[in-house]
Amino acid sequence: MVIPVSDKTASEKETALLKYLLKHSGQEIYQSQLSKELGVDPKVVSRILIKLEKAGVVERTPVTYEGRKTFLVKPVRDKLVKAMEDSGIDPYTLREAFDTVADIPCVKCPYIYKCYEGGYYDPATCQWLTEYLKTKAAAPRTLAAGSS
Repeated sequence: MVIPVSDKTASEKETALLKYLLKHSGQEIYQSQLSKELGVDPKVVSRILIKLEKAGVVERTPVTYEGRKTFLVKPVRDKLVKAMEDSGIDPYTLREAFDTVADIPCVKCPYIYKCYEGGYYDPATCQWLTEYLKTKAAAPRTLAAGSS
């Protein structure tokens, strides 16, 4: 599925918006905040999001936020990645991939070469890994009012 954002290829603003949505997939974002965070005209953001909604890449729900009508935007990750790839946009950068992996405690663990299932250092009983997984599980899944 090719993203119907422009005639041939995605513009710089469209690409920035798509990458932002991918980074925050699984979360809900206020459309008005999206404009501010990306520094893109709200009308441009609205036009792109309408096209993405029609393609099933995002879901938009009308809401009132800070006394103004806006939309709550929820990216659909699988469809977003597929659409970006089909449009020739690399959904991931090397830095993003590295940052995702670098936080895992095993990467920095001094016992990594002695760690194995059933051993003295066992991932199933590792306090660092357990704390990391608890933190990830407890991370907020939405960008609520007041978040920027």
